[in-house]
Amino acid sequence: MKKVLAVIAAALAACMLAVFVGCGAADVEGKTFRYERCEISGNIGGMNDEALDKAESLVDAMMLGTTIVFANGKATMSMNGQPGSAVDYTQDGNTVTIRGQVFTVNGNTLVMELDGSTVGIGGVTYKVYFKA
Repeated sequence: MKKVLAVIAAALAACMLAVFVGCGAADVEGKTFRYERCEISGNIGGMNDEALDKAESLVDAMMLGTTIVFANGKATMSMNGQPGSAVDYTQDGNTVTIRGQVFTVNGNTLVMELDGSTVGIGGVTYKVYFKA
């Protein structure tokens, strides 16, 4: 069970890094968003809600301190104190797109929703929340 939870947490973190390596319709430019929480829902081989809560706790521990900074038309994600590359982003209303990954802006909250199959774990949905 612990291995499955570790895989879930690692897969989510890897997906986040892949996006950044190298709502009201609030404008994100000039803002810094900090990781707030992750919600994992779905069904992985009979995992119950308690197991999914543990997976969320693992993701929280991995993502603690993660930031996304929007400046000069670029988004830069810092994870574990290590900044990634500044990459272009676009914003259309409450939708922000960074390297094909779509985020939704709702006031001061930025939300990324992932289908688990994109990180190799089908049947699960991740919602990752960042707060400005």
